[in-house]
Amino acid sequence: MDDNNSNLFHSGESSTSDSFDRFVRIPRFYYKVDDSNPDIQKISFCMNKVNNTWQEWDGNDLIGCYEAMISSNKLYSYSGFSSSASISYT
Repeated sequence: MDDNNSNLFHSGESSTSDSFDRFVRIPRFYYKVDDSNPDIQKISFCMNKVNNTWQEWDGNDLIGCYEAMISSNKLYSYSGFSSSASISYT
């Protein structure tokens, strides 16, 4: 997908058909987990690295926009389809 227009692919071709996977790219950010209390896990987020205790989410992962569906043993994120619930792969 084009980073500036989600209706286009990077090539400029239209992506408005429902027959394409839909994903979101989460931007780069930093996070810190405080698990000093075994009953509570406190997670903090920041757009800038505060110090070396902060971990980077690099922004190179894509997350499906819709509940997953499986077709021919492949995982898809399609608009307008029912999810393939209660399926797990190991």
